[in-house]
Amino acid sequence: SPDVRKAAARALGSLGAEGSHAVDDLAVLALRESNEGDVTTRGQIAQVAVESLGRIGGDAACDVLVQVFRTGATVDARMAAEAAADALGRMPALTRARIPSLVSGTPESLLGRLIELLGAVGGDPAAQALLGILDRPGLSPALEGRAWRSLGQTGSPSVLVPLLTAAASPPQSARRAGARGSRSNASARVTLASTPGAPATGFCASPLNADALAGVDAYAEVTGSLDPLALDPLLDLLRAVGSTCLHQSSALLRLVGRTRNPRAVAALTPWLSHREELLRRTAAEGLADAGVQGAEDALAGALADTSSDVRLAAADALARHGDARALDALTRRWRAAAPLDRTHAARAMGRVLRRTASEAAASESSGAAVRALGEAVETGAPGLRAAALDALADAAAAGHPDALASFERWAQTPPPDLALPVVTEALGNALASAETAPRARLLAALDTLARSAARDASGARSALRAEASPATLAWARRGVERASSAALLRDARESPTWVAANAAGALARALSPDAPADDVARVTEALCAGLRERVHVAWRANALL
Repeated sequence: SPDVRKAAARALGSLGAEGSHAVDDLAVLALRESNEGDVTTRGQIAQVAVESLGRIGGDAACDVLVQVFRTGATVDARMAAEAAADALGRMPALTRARIPSLVSGTPESLLGRLIELLGAVGGDPAAQALLGILDRPGLSPALEGRAWRSLGQTGSPSVLVPLLTAAASPPQSARRAGARGSRSNASARVTLASTPGAPATGFCASPLNADALAGVDAYAEVTGSLDPLALDPLLDLLRAVGSTCLHQSSALLRLVGRTRNPRAVAALTPWLSHREELLRRTAAEGLADAGVQGAEDALAGALADTSSDVRLAAADALARHGDARALDALTRRWRAAAPLDRTHAARAMGRVLRRTASEAAASESSGAAVRALGEAVETGAPGLRAAALDALADAAAAGHPDALASFERWAQTPPPDLALPVVTEALGNALASAETAPRARLLAALDTLARSAARDASGARSALRAEASPATLAWARRGVERASSAALLRDARESPTWVAANAAGALARALSPDAPADDVARVTEALCAGLRERVHVAWRANALL
């Protein structure tokens, strides 16, 4: 029956490569060569068979899938052809070798699906096939647009010049320009065509080809960057479109950053003060890719932007690339009377301090930043205090002496109005990600906090409050590795509910990847025993995780 044949086909597919002996039998079903059942039933069975061939893989299965795709022009065969395209896209290496037969044998009705498949397969063969499709006379605007986008998705270095050349041309001449660009040297300068009164593209009147520009964007997404030599063509495109077409300007600013060309920083910095929020944010995002050298003050100023998205993007750029100059700029803004998003600034400071710890330890800039963060912990608003504490935990984990000294001081005397579990959690976060050098000092501070936690619990007015500090302490010990496993085992078995739950979650994390087998066995045995005995949901969930 049809159901039996579909079940059998699925079973063969579940074997994976071991089902290769069944490729010929599945091919009969996939190509609808059996006369059993009506057209609809054969189509359904064919789709299942195609999906199974995709799971089996290999040259023989790939040959059948290509044949299924090429014969999928009729309505009853379309579902199998779509499934074949999906399967071929998941085996790019095998499919690339069959691109010539795919392109030459695919009917016009499946050209759009072929274009998408070539983009998914990627590589030089797919790129050359797409350029050939773009040269076809009479290609519809919709298919042309899809072809430019797929061209970028191939990730082939050969497509960047054709895409930039086509982006600089109005849509109706883009294919001709792209063909010229495909024969140009990869470092060729793209010159903008003079196109006054060009038709609307996308959501605005623009002299650019939106689809080719989307192809450049797709290329950058696939490869993670752009050739630094693409900077000048992109700046030409940016000057052409200006800020009259926001979504295109935004895309170009992002692409300028992706070139990581040192000159991109100077090109992006003025856009941080643009009247449009979208362009200010994208300029900051571009700097997060390109670097911030020379833009530190402008980015620190952007932390006072009216848009939270712009402030976040500026903080991220400083955090990813900032050095002592970034700390200087952030600290100056911090001390000034001007408005500043101190929460984002604090997080940026912490990441810069961590990344530059070796050179920052004796730096006056880092000392000023740590002092500013320490003051925020002791006197700031609740949200700012938490951000500053996390930032100092980052610095302490990297061994910054001033940050370590702050935690040692707070372990003995927590900041006013700051609950002991909050300090304990931050110290635990530092310990969990700490370098080797500062671990002894962090662990000593944690032991001091443990004594404070015991006093805090004994004076608590409620059972929940009595558990708060010890429970946080149990979780904080996840970074102490073997030294804490005995204490965590005891807490997981014997402590009150929330302390035990956090200890269970910390146990597995306290073991290093190369932990001795007896430690692993002891922890596993304790967790499995607890799963049989404990009914508390949080304990069981932490143990399973």
